[in-house]
Amino acid sequence: GLVVLQPARKVLGRLLRVSKDSSSCGFEDACYCGPAVCSAVEDIPPMPLPRLVLRAGRRLALLDSGGVPRKDRLNVRIAFGLHASTTVPILSGSDPADNWGFLDDFDLRQPWAQRDTMSFCRDFPIELRVVELYCWMGDLRNYARDKLGRFPLRPMEFNDVANRYAVDGAGATRGPRYIWLVGEEVQAMFVSAYIDVHSKEDTADVLHHKAMWDAYVQEWNDKAYFAARGAFHVSELWVRAESASVLIMSTLETLIILFVLAFIAMFVFTRSCRLSLYVVIATAFVVVFLVFFVAVIDRSPIGLIEVVAIIYFIGYALDYSLHIAYKYSSREALSRESVPGEAAPTASMVRFRRTRFALKSMGGAVLGSAMTTGGAAFFLLFCDLILFRRLGAMCLAVTVASVIVALGPLPAMLCACGPVESCCCCCCCQLPGRSRRSKQLQRE
Repeated sequence: GLVVLQPARKVLGRLLRVSKDSSSCGFEDACYCGPAVCSAVEDIPPMPLPRLVLRAGRRLALLDSGGVPRKDRLNVRIAFGLHASTTVPILSGSDPADNWGFLDDFDLRQPWAQRDTMSFCRDFPIELRVVELYCWMGDLRNYARDKLGRFPLRPMEFNDVANRYAVDGAGATRGPRYIWLVGEEVQAMFVSAYIDVHSKEDTADVLHHKAMWDAYVQEWNDKAYFAARGAFHVSELWVRAESASVLIMSTLETLIILFVLAFIAMFVFTRSCRLSLYVVIATAFVVVFLVFFVAVIDRSPIGLIEVVAIIYFIGYALDYSLHIAYKYSSREALSRESVPGEAAPTASMVRFRRTRFALKSMGGAVLGSAMTTGGAAFFLLFCDLILFRRLGAMCLAVTVASVIVALGPLPAMLCACGPVESCCCCCCCQLPGRSRRSKQLQRE
């Protein structure tokens, strides 16, 4: 047959109860407005058009539609009349009630305060991408205009009308959920906005969007009536994004500090900058492998627990390589390892003797320690708690990687380009009484 496509506008609405005794429970519905009208079935009688109560006082400032599904949209809440503490005690507990309070100057009874909070809900910039809004002041305005025929309300009648709206109002924000009541006085309120940003958006994009909200709320506070100022916005996604950003920077700073300390500690024991650098390189390789294991092999999100575990396991990654390098620089390495024949020792032969002595002296101890640590971590893999299983897997991975690096790539590196003599500085130095031999080995 003939198919004709005509444009239609979709309007989402919510039917609410007018009376608790005679009205239905209410439901959400969608109406399609336009030139096309669907004909009803003959057996179903036509029903009168119900009254749709929109969730915002004015929706012209909102986006027509959003590309993100509703369940995945970012929720931003804007509080009015509250102050919150930004400091959290670390060593002592605190009562949650002490972390927030009411602003002394905030007063919604003032007509200009009502106008300004209403304008906050009505005049959202398009770049904030607000697609759904729950504004208590907007619904109170609709209620006041229906009952009294005017808005804003006078100071002496504001609390009475607000309490009546909370009891028998028909708006989506009716009841005490969106306001703080002390007795019968409204002390604070908040607005809930859903924006067209995915809750799993990239951290950089989320922080950029948060910066736009910061600018908008700050600009509104600067222009608002003094009795309405003090608004601030919060969101769980803001917290996660800022935590991830701070966590990444703190992790990088901590790793740099730990590698520097590892270099200094290695230099104190071996008195060689070259050996210290090799140990740091081996440790960095193990840490990179551990991050690869967590993110790619185990497919776990890198959060606070993983970062703390990675920093903690740096000691495991450093320990085995440090023992091998320390034995390599030992003065006993050349005296314990004999030279075959009467040939003059060359630089490569000295490196080989030092490396063989290090592996003979510490190889068994390193393997035994790795088996003990890995065996203990292996049983954590069968725990019921995800935390224990994840820590066990990370401990097992860093143990295996550390022992492989300490007994494989590191000895190969020492054999190829390790220092010939023990040094007390970072340049090619000579110990007393060995200058002629050192020069000969350097030439060879």
